Amino acid sequence: MLQTLMGLLLGKHQRVHTGERPYACATFGRSFAVSSALLQHQRSHTGEKPYQCPDCQCSFSRSSHLTRHRHCHVQEGPCHGPGLLGKCPFTCPDFRRTFSQSSDLVQHQRVHMGECPYACADCGKIFGRSSDLRQHRRTHAGELPYACRDCGHCFSDGSYLIKHQCAHTGEKPYTCPDCGKGFSISSQLIRHRRVHIGEWLYTCWDCGKSFSQGTDLATDQRSHTDERPSTCPDCGKGFSDSSSRTRHHRLHIRDAP
Repeated sequence: MLQTLMGLLLGKHQRVHTGERPYACATFGRSFAVSSALLQHQRSHTGEKPYQCPDCQCSFSRSSHLTRHRHCHVQEGPCHGPGLLGKCPFTCPDFRRTFSQSSDLVQHQRVHMGECPYACADCGKIFGRSSDLRQHRRTHAGELPYACRDCGHCFSDGSYLIKHQCAHTGEKPYTCPDCGKGFSISSQLIRHRRVHIGEWLYTCWDCGKSFSQGTDLATDQRSHTDERPSTCPDCGKGFSDSSSRTRHHRLHIRDAP
């Protein structure tokens, strides 16, 4: 039995060298080297979160995410986030926001300090987290592995697919306890609740204007520097944010013969 286990582990390791990916997603065709990675991928586009926190209502798609979350209930310091009743040890001295991991605190501080060390080599757009850059680069590579079964629309990230599918069903499972407004994804509810509690985490050092989202701060800072990293692929015109570029690009599509 031990020899069988060792053989399985060796086969798993050898795939790192050979690049073999025998486990394929039947829905999207994306392949993986190990079966557990395929299972985690499938949960991202189904929304399945089988790991439930025994202390609050949060659930997760991976056991490692649950383990990390549970630090909030056992460590020192008040925890940030809706439904988290426990403790977090890492606190931002500027905004008193707390985190369960020091790496999350570092990423948070980069955003409200305007530090975005990860730049896209294709369009120049900058990010505070390397994971956000990887997700963004999928749009340039045309990598859209998450497809809607209802309309065929494809996305670069599983969370975008879940948000899109709610548009078909009209489902808004996340409700604001203050005003009753519903949202299709939890991050939208978190951003919305900042308005009720007056939490403006991100302040521009140039003009003093405050924002509830780091992306809004980044856009405002570009207005001071006249930085325009988002470029129209048809005419080369530059914009300070991607949404303005998208609206402009629709004019080219509308006027095309």
